Amino acid sequence: MNAGEQRSPDFLLLNPKGRIPLLETPFGSLTENPEILGYIASLAPCSWPPGGRWAKTESALQDRKAQVADNMLAAFELIEQTLQIGRWVLGQDFSVADAYLPTFARWLARDRVDTRALNRVLDHRARMAQRPAVQAVLAAEGIPDSGNGIGKAGAEKP
Repeated sequence: MNAGEQRSPDFLLLNPKGRIPLLETPFGSLTENPEILGYIASLAPCSWPPGGRWAKTESALQDRKAQVADNMLAAFELIEQTLQIGRWVLGQDFSVADAYLPTFARWLARDRVDTRALNRVLDHRARMAQRPAVQAVLAAEGIPDSGNGIGKAGAEKP
């Protein structure tokens, strides 16, 4: 893409926006990340146990599961300490990172992560829960608010 291939006539026929991402499907071109992720998810519903892609034996899977809370906590500590530098993830301006963070933060309770040291992440999640657009999406998807941020972990529709 450094050579400007996304501006070529051939590419513009696939994606008139002249940018990536782009996924060609039998139904046409998909040009936005959420629609691409949704399409891919619809192709291969999860048929393996969580973690089954990375652990081939039951004992290995149990070892991996035992590490989930620690791994999640380490990732969120990094966000807590270094990435969230202002009211929003990247400072004073709202960005796409702000839309993604509460989605992942919802997994903390499900993964039994001790969140006592994640004040900034939890404050961000609560701020996001107050946004009318977030409330509308949660209502449309049938995800109940747990009263402490974005929806109730594990309450998502399949």
